[in-house]
Amino acid sequence: MNRSGVPLALLSALLFGASTPVAKLLLGSIDPWMTASLLYLGAGTGLAAMHLTRAALRLPAAEAPLRRADLPWLGLVILAGGVGGPLLLMSGLARTTAANASLLLNLEGLATLAIAWFAFRENVNRQLLLGAAAILGGAVLLSWQGHVSLDGGAPLIAAACLCCSACGCTSPSAMSMTTPTR
Repeated sequence: MNRSGVPLALLSALLFGASTPVAKLLLGSIDPWMTASLLYLGAGTGLAAMHLTRAALRLPAAEAPLRRADLPWLGLVILAGGVGGPLLLMSGLARTTAANASLLLNLEGLATLAIAWFAFRENVNRQLLLGAAAILGGAVLLSWQGHVSLDGGAPLIAAACLCCSACGCTSPSAMSMTTPTR
């Protein structure tokens, strides 16, 4: 069994967990629009380096080439996950704490489940619904501060999660490390 993916998965989890607090630190001195742009500049630079490395090593393409019929979907993915998601996330993060934002990012999994269930008629059983309820309940419980408070950032972060789920992106806090796929 090849275990080379384990260290990469651990590194990915570490970077994923650090991305929201680091982005929050950046927002102290940089506009949310610029922060979102820098996240995607970093992702683009990383992917360009990967592409050039694959080409230099003459490794085969990992994905199917784009066709003309894919272009409308690609445009939608770019608008929702490449523009809307990062802007909403950084704007929401500027209005709330990094801890609350991290908890709110759990909504991405719930949004993905809801879209799969309603839009694509995926099978959702009692266990999945109980898991989704546990995720939602845990986030509410951990963020509870004695009263109900929807600060200005919460709806923006929830909308960012929906954008990323709808276009097939990964979690919005991992946007700096990945690109949308469809």
